[in-house]
Formats: sequence, C-alpha cells, structure tokens
Amino acid sequence: MNINVPSLFYESWEYKDEKTKEILEFPPLVLDDDEKGMSIRNAVPIIRGITATQGSNNTMHTYLKASFENRSLRLLKHSTEMDEAYKSDQISVEEFAMYIQIDLMIQELSNIKQTMSNSGNIIYDRILKTVKRDRATSLAYGISIVNEMEEENRKNQTDSDYDFVFSYS
Repeated sequence: MNINVPSLFYESWEYKDEKTKEILEFPPLVLDDDEKGMSIRNAVPIIRGITATQGSNNTMHTYLKASFENRSLRLLKHSTEMDEAYKSDQISVEEFAMYIQIDLMIQELSNIKQTMSNSGNIIYDRILKTVKRDRATSLAYGISIVNEMEEENRKNQTDSDYDFVFSYS
C-alpha cells in the first residue's frame, strides 16, 4: 500500500487500545479550515500541509545554510563528547538519545549535495540514495517557518519601531 503520508494529516484517525478494545477517534492534524485552526489566541500555524516547490526548496535550504554560517542555528555536541556524561549518569537515556539523533541528522545533512539542472534550477539531492534525509528535511521545514516569521516582521516594521533618532544640529 503506497499512501501519501501528508494526505493522512487531513483525515481523522483512529486508535484501538488492544487491551480494552476501545476505539478512540481523533480529528485531523491539519484542518481544512485554517481559521478554525487559528482559534487559539496568538497561535502560530506551524502544523500545516506543505507542498515543496523549486522556489520553496531554494529558500528553505539557503536560509538553513545561512543559519549555520552565521551561527544563529547551532546543534548539540557530538554524542561521543557526551558519552562519559551518559555513562556516569550525569545525563539520562532520553537526553543522550537527543545527541545521537543530532549525529544522525548531521549525517543526513552531509549527504545532501547541491547541483544545477540543465534548465539552471538548483537541485538538492542525496549523494547516497540509501541514506534518508527525514531529520534534515524536518529541520529545514522548521527553520523555514522561522524565516517566514522574520520576513513578516520585516514587512511590518515601520520607522517608529526603531529606538534611535537622528537629529540635525
């Protein structure tokens, strides 16, 4: 069965408790009516359907790369640096697992290469096709939401937002 996973976010879903045989029904994760999803005061619509396009991929990967370069995005240390802390019970299994997940994400990020197509479009492809890029893509989508927020803030900024005044004497 080949199901488009994002389409599942638009459907209600069920969970059957095997012990009690009780079936619980949950609403869709992404609502058809965005206004209803925004009913929580000041909520940011982070869970949403995304259709990747050439333009969105370019923006997303460019912003992600810039975030690493300007160090506004920094990752946890490599798990080998935290191994002793884990072995001496200074950090929990769950905390150590985060470091391992970062290691795996770094492997995914290092497996992505940027090439140009014959038509001049930038393509982000995997060097080794067997290596997934789920973590890297999730990070890129998440950071693209930050980019959208920053762009929106820039659009909404006016001269009165600045706390300095030029005076001519």
